[in-house]
Amino acid sequence: MSPSSDPHAGEVYAELISSNLERQAQRKGSIEQRGLSVISTSGALVTLQFALVAVITGDDSFEFSALEKAALACSLGLFVAASVLGLMSNQTQRYPYISSKQLARFTDRDAWQAPSDEAARRVARAHVNMLRAARQKNAAKAKLLRYAIYLEVGAVAALAACVALILL
Repeated sequence: MSPSSDPHAGEVYAELISSNLERQAQRKGSIEQRGLSVISTSGALVTLQFALVAVITGDDSFEFSALEKAALACSLGLFVAASVLGLMSNQTQRYPYISSKQLARFTDRDAWQAPSDEAARRVARAHVNMLRAARQKNAAKAKLLRYAIYLEVGAVAALAACVALILL
């Protein structure tokens, strides 16, 4: 390959930066989708929890022990907390984009006629700033999602403990 047909390092870096930016956009969507799954799962399991209570308490002679009530209340509270964190992981946040004002500046005569390497560097800088912010915001969303899943697992464990106590 002749040196003139080799891409400039900037072209390689620009592709790397763009692909990372695209990956963060996909990650954001994935996190938000999983957050909605936590909400749906928690809602379905709370519905089953109420159905279980209705079936069990249908027998007039049955009374929950204090420990069974505590496990049931703990499970319900954890499901609600998991749903809240799932919602928070879907909270709209301001992801930075290149502003309309900045895009308009690129069409100014001086900017338009500047060397392409200079333009590529400016665009790469803007993308790096966008990438940095997206990573921070996605990390925060992922942390909320992780805690939501932990809470949901705890809720399932508390519900299972309640059922085990009832059956024993």
